[in-house]
Amino acid sequence: MLSLLSRRSICTAAALVGIDAAPCEAQGYTVGGSRPSQNQKIKLHAELATSDGKQVVALPKLGLAAPASPSLELGIDAQLRHIDHRDSERVSGVGDVELKAKYLLLDGRKNGARIDMSAELKISLPLGDAARGLGDGQPAVKLPITFSRRSGPWEFGGLVGAQFVRQRDKTMLLAGALVTRTLNDEIKIGAEIATEMRYKDPGSQEIMANFGFRYQPNPKAELFVIAGRSIEARDGRPVAKFKLGLEIILD
Repeated sequence: MLSLLSRRSICTAAALVGIDAAPCEAQGYTVGGSRPSQNQKIKLHAELATSDGKQVVALPKLGLAAPASPSLELGIDAQLRHIDHRDSERVSGVGDVELKAKYLLLDGRKNGARIDMSAELKISLPLGDAARGLGDGQPAVKLPITFSRRSGPWEFGGLVGAQFVRQRDKTMLLAGALVTRTLNDEIKIGAEIATEMRYKDPGSQEIMANFGFRYQPNPKAELFVIAGRSIEARDGRPVAKFKLGLEIILD
């Protein structure tokens, strides 16, 4: 739940309108930022998902991101996963690793609609032990397109895309909508709706509602908290999720 929020008012004004400043990003949300980062970053996250007596914790979840060019951002995420189930012992180990790239398709600074749009490529490498529940056991590819626009203190974002895996019943269509609002130079709040629909059966879907808070104590660090719950679950078992993160700019 499957991320918020600000990097000062100058950044907020820049992210979606396109002023020359480091872009704000909707990290932690399913609908992510629509401009590649212009800074090298390290990301320290913790995530919890709980459903029907089962808890899955990603702690720590570590990420690195860096610009390859003004229009291209590259990144990698890795994690340790801990699974607790009321009917079995705890399982811990390395989870799957994700390679990421984001390319700017439409620059809001150069179009009258002031809309930013990016295409992303996310490749999940099955390094986690699937037999123990620590990974999916097969590669997966996500191809989301994100777009965003700012109006005053409000920012509006969207996502459409797909996830491909070798098993056809796990191929998904993705969609989401995000709204954030700047409260002051340091704080932004937001809410989103995101869904995954089976490619072969779009009526079988999971819908998540997420709410978040992002705080920037200084220009080099950001904290975010995001919490959410499934409104509709494919298997009839609602999932609650919580994310806590710290992002540090290295340059």
